Amino acid sequence: MKKLFFSLPLIMLANSVFAQATGTLQVNGPASKVQLFQKVKAIRCESPGKCDAPVTFDLNKAQALPAGDYVVGYENSLYPGLVQIQVGSAKVLQLQSVSVPPAVKGQKIRVSRDLSDATEQRKVLLSFFQLKQHFFRLEAERFGDLYLTGSWDRDYVRRFDYSLCGKIQEYRKANSNVPDLAVEVCQAWVNAKQANDLAPLFVFYSEGNFEQRWVSYPGDVFITKMPRHLVSVPVTESDSVSVFPGAYRFQSEDASIPAVSVRVGL
Repeated sequence: MKKLFFSLPLIMLANSVFAQATGTLQVNGPASKVQLFQKVKAIRCESPGKCDAPVTFDLNKAQALPAGDYVVGYENSLYPGLVQIQVGSAKVLQLQSVSVPPAVKGQKIRVSRDLSDATEQRKVLLSFFQLKQHFFRLEAERFGDLYLTGSWDRDYVRRFDYSLCGKIQEYRKANSNVPDLAVEVCQAWVNAKQANDLAPLFVFYSEGNFEQRWVSYPGDVFITKMPRHLVSVPVTESDSVSVFPGAYRFQSEDASIPAVSVRVGL
């Protein structure tokens, strides 16, 4: 067996090439005690549907990443837009610290993304367009709303996909009962060239949550109503949360107190 030997200059050259192909991303902000995971999550996408495995890292620390466009999130909040990492450069993002508004009182207050706001709706469409699935693993058993999962928890939002849509026309030829709505949903999925083209799959509500349309065999359209997307565990009046710029809804467990929506960093 032949042994391969590499000279020190060659190794140094390889390391240099790797370094030149990366940049760094750093997300700054306080780690709120009511946010359990406290990790930044970044996913690079070369093109829609062609994305790398997620990278997770700590707040306030620079993370080396391959150059490219990233979807970035923190504790169930999403950065509004793709984040471009350039070769040899440092990208720094700033979280917003948001306190509970005085108008919302109660022993427990739920803070969620306000998905009735156009900015948060665009985030949903952009992340789903790039990843072909939802960005965060979410579950709905701990707080009655959707929050982040651990590695062994049930993933509430990734049980369905649009794999049937590649065959919807074949099914329709064989079964004249395939409804027009199934074809409409699949056309939106298959033909999407930009994030807004996926809008027919979603219905957003003033209560801050949304519904998503899926297609199952042989062309039935079913709808999942997503509970609210929490950005922390339930909080008290003295707590604050760290989030990316966006719109957030503060709701007391006392139903007689109206929810308050706050736009931050926009």
